[in-house]
Amino acid sequence: MGNCFGTPPPSEDLSGGREGGSYSVAIGRNKPLKRSKLPWNADGPMTRGQLESKRDEFWETAPVFGGKIEIWNALKAAAEAAENLDYDLAQAIVDGANVVLPRGVLSECYDELGNRYVIPDYCLSVPKNLVLEDRDDFVPPKKDSQRRQDNDNDDDDDDDHKFPLKLRLSTGKEIRMKFKETSTIAQVKRDLAEKEELDAGAMRLFFSGQLLVDKATIQSCKITKGYVVQVIVAQ
Repeated sequence: MGNCFGTPPPSEDLSGGREGGSYSVAIGRNKPLKRSKLPWNADGPMTRGQLESKRDEFWETAPVFGGKIEIWNALKAAAEAAENLDYDLAQAIVDGANVVLPRGVLSECYDELGNRYVIPDYCLSVPKNLVLEDRDDFVPPKKDSQRRQDNDNDDDDDDDHKFPLKLRLSTGKEIRMKFKETSTIAQVKRDLAEKEELDAGAMRLFFSGQLLVDKATIQSCKITKGYVVQVIVAQ
């Protein structure tokens, strides 16, 4: 993947010494997360689907190269929150995991043991040359009659016609559930909240970097089978 993981080299003197076999990061060097994104270009035009596949590959394999898996999960959730401009949530996730940001960016950070974590640009923002051919810009609000019809369909127990949805919580937990393609995102939140004993109002769902609005349906969001829907749960 072209990234280096582990502890920083001796030339990067962050603390003046080592503890327990890894560099100790000076807390004074910690900076708040910057509320901005660095622009970048992919090597060639990239679609949203290609970007998501590249991100999934990175997050699934990153722990193999070092660091703690719970920190990787926290950084993934923080990166998703920051990309959607929820910097307060991203900062809260970073602080809760005791992650140090020497430069105020997620691209290079350290855990409390001094382990170094490097996150590539493509996991933090979309490239300037992203191809938007599959973008779902707007989901019009539905009429009450159509919403009632969707809710009736949600109560149908015919699993053969239900859509398998793969949901990944900001805690790193992965859940699989089935819904009608005409089920609304609000219904997905309610069912997930009931299953996991969470607050549906504290959930925000993202697919391909886009926030899924409550009134949208699974079908209108163009969610592809096998792809992950990210669920950010506010603390």
